[in-house]
Amino acid sequence: MTNGLNFDNNTFVIDPNSGYVGIGTAAPIEKLQVVGNIGGTNSIYVGSVTGSYRAGLGGGGSNGNLFAFNSSAIQQVFITS
Repeated sequence: MTNGLNFDNNTFVIDPNSGYVGIGTAAPIEKLQVVGNIGGTNSIYVGSVTGSYRAGLGGGGSNGNLFAFNSSAIQQVFITS
């Protein structure tokens, strides 16, 4: 990778050709690719946080869900503690 950024032997990589970012990989193949565990203290959303379709993990929110899938802003599937 020419002219890219590579910190601490592939701990954090930015590929200048694709614009992809890698954590724990020298050759990311997605906009953000993480090799290893991801930790967080709030929710992780796939899709738009406020969009018609989304899946959320953790966080709980006011309803206490551990996992939820919403379609057209209506909760379709959920798992609670």
